[in-house]
Amino acid sequence: MKKKKPAAGLWRLRGPFGVLLLGTVLMMLSLMYKAASISARNSQALARTGHGPPRPLAPTATPAPAPSARPPKTAAPLPQPPPNSTAHAPGHVPVLPQADVFPSLRRRLASEVAPEHWGGAAPADVLAVVARTGCDIFTVPINRTAAPACLQYMSNIRNWAEVKPMVALFDERTIKFKITFKDAPLKAILKVPQRMFNTEPFSERGTYLADDILQYYRVPPTALLQVPVSMLQAAVDQYGGSMKMTSENAKASGVKDYIHWVQKDVFQFVAEKHWVQNQGTDRATMWASVQLWMADVNHLLDTIFYIPYPRPPEHADDHKWYWHRYYEPAIGFPERYTLPLLHIASQLIFDYVLGNADRSPNKNNYVVGACKAKKCKSKKDNIPHPGPPDFLYLDHGMAFLHPGPPRDTPISKKNGQHCFFWQPSIERLVQLADPGMPHEEISCLKLPDSVQPQGQTLELLLQKAFSGPIASALGQANIRGCQTRLQTLLGKICKCLEEWPPEKVYRS
Repeated sequence: MKKKKPAAGLWRLRGPFGVLLLGTVLMMLSLMYKAASISARNSQALARTGHGPPRPLAPTATPAPAPSARPPKTAAPLPQPPPNSTAHAPGHVPVLPQADVFPSLRRRLASEVAPEHWGGAAPADVLAVVARTGCDIFTVPINRTAAPACLQYMSNIRNWAEVKPMVALFDERTIKFKITFKDAPLKAILKVPQRMFNTEPFSERGTYLADDILQYYRVPPTALLQVPVSMLQAAVDQYGGSMKMTSENAKASGVKDYIHWVQKDVFQFVAEKHWVQNQGTDRATMWASVQLWMADVNHLLDTIFYIPYPRPPEHADDHKWYWHRYYEPAIGFPERYTLPLLHIASQLIFDYVLGNADRSPNKNNYVVGACKAKKCKSKKDNIPHPGPPDFLYLDHGMAFLHPGPPRDTPISKKNGQHCFFWQPSIERLVQLADPGMPHEEISCLKLPDSVQPQGQTLELLLQKAFSGPIASALGQANIRGCQTRLQTLLGKICKCLEEWPPEKVYRS
């Protein structure tokens, strides 16, 4: 009988040499597998901790637009970003539980807002985009679990489909742009440093980080990154000729049209300040903030939460009346305004501590859902906010500007009678207070004994959270001012409690 030939390949090798070679190959395969596993684990750890620059995401295919959505206008191709154009490393933010200061307010919104003012279910195709990108445009309080993925997505310029200047309305003084992403219907607002508002993008990003620390979770995901100057210049060149500007902005800048306004107040300004990297080259970049555009955002006075501004009917003849007086216990307010006034009470604390003077019931005050104004019906491609309405905090370009108290807020008034506070917010401020403050300065607040300073002050946590560019732009004195105002506010509340019982001073 004929003997079978041995199989070809490695199995031809017999004896000690073959065994040795086979063992070597197996050991190399094992080492390669372990190295790949370690690399993957390290990448995941970097993504979780936020150390190191975010890795660019692979460009995603643009999904077919929903039947109700209009395709974006055809625009000139965007310049490709320079190799180093990535999001700025966000710095370490202490991990806080997603337990905000508003659970009782949300319960009231769910129980007291009539069902006809609730939004329907979110479209399935949009939810798929949310899941893929992490950019949750529906959830308020802001979805902090998904936010890191969204920040990375927004910071990758390859995900941008179009950048377009935004018209400044009669009460707006800033130059800003709208980003349309390749994943419809996602959009964002891009803000830049400018002559009248030097720190605009840094204040926006700083407020987002402070929102985490204060546990409000009302500021949408906001990234800080370097953007190609050529990209913004191309958007201004393409659309600027048709953009209108207010006479107030023209007078303040000393120009006659939108294009010259942007050239002078943005591009020329950042060049003078040496805030442009690679200046004079086609790789020039400048700092900008990018904030996610949430679904169904409406101004407070256009919604069911409208409050008379400045005088309600019952005070029509009182020419000294102003909305601040709702928060004087001696006057109070009609029960029908309870929900919006509770919201504004908590917002006043937020703005006072962060030094934001650019908000009132008729300015920069927003709601998701519940719009009742006629213009709401004419909104193009609006996606309703699902479920009961809620309150959103936007436009913080004037936060962190001064170490002193913000002007024209009822809490700042020296002779004012503002003695109405959202208790959960105050309890959080006590946790962030100076641990060395005297016991009597805490006991006079008449809060539960368990509410005590936790050791890490607001100033310390802000310093940890703010990266180099943010801290440098805002200044140490202005960051320290947040702690000063926090301590001052607690002292004001103690004075209120000398005159009024806790049930008049606190709401929760």
